[in-house]
Amino acid sequence: MCGRLVITEPDLSVFVAPFHVQQVDVSEWIPRYNLAPTQLAPLITNEGERRLTLGRFGLVPSWADGAKVGNKLINARVEGVATSKAFGRALRSRRGVVPVSGYFEWRAGANGKKQPLFIHDQSGKPLALAALWDRWRGPDGEVVESFAVITRPAAGFLEAVHSRMPLSLPPEHVERWLSPDAATPQELEAVLSRRPDVESLTAQAVSALANSPKNDGPECLAEAQESAEPERQQRQLELFESIASAPARASGRSRSR
Repeated sequence: MCGRLVITEPDLSVFVAPFHVQQVDVSEWIPRYNLAPTQLAPLITNEGERRLTLGRFGLVPSWADGAKVGNKLINARVEGVATSKAFGRALRSRRGVVPVSGYFEWRAGANGKKQPLFIHDQSGKPLALAALWDRWRGPDGEVVESFAVITRPAAGFLEAVHSRMPLSLPPEHVERWLSPDAATPQELEAVLSRRPDVESLTAQAVSALANSPKNDGPECLAEAQESAEPERQQRQLELFESIASAPARASGRSRSR
């Protein structure tokens, strides 16, 4: 699953050159450190004139009765995506890329609590997440452009974190993926079945603030402090018990004499 995104760039124009964007439709943007579903994220579409815009996280198909359906369609599993009612049409003609600094995933900790991990490229380069997008028009004329991130089975060290991971595209596959022409099944399969390059990724344990989407500042990426509290409390307890038992031992020795 991929449900929280991080985009630390203050100026989205940095994505224009590397992704060969021809049109930018973004009026306002602030860095996002904990972007959740239903919120707006940068989206590069495969229209004739490649466009950078803001899309709602959670796909709302053009045929949907309402926008709320997008709340459940945040990810599209690569297995079966071609035949999916929700995603099949978008796969054939409306493919996109969501450029991100990284994303959050959670792993179970020794104390039962989940530890948030910030997964990103070790070099700091943005990840080009494969996405499917669509344009929905409401009965009142409202237009919503939205997307779902494609996921695949996790690989490498990420298998120990979660069973799924987003499909991140290398530059040569970005061009094929964003082609405005209807791609052949063979071309799409070449992109979707590509072995992920997990060697370039790293997972950094970060602050528990990332657990709540209400927190959306740089402090969410603060490196987690290895908590020594349980060990410290145990040492204090042992010391207390040692001090408390000292008089009793001394008294026992006195009576024996």
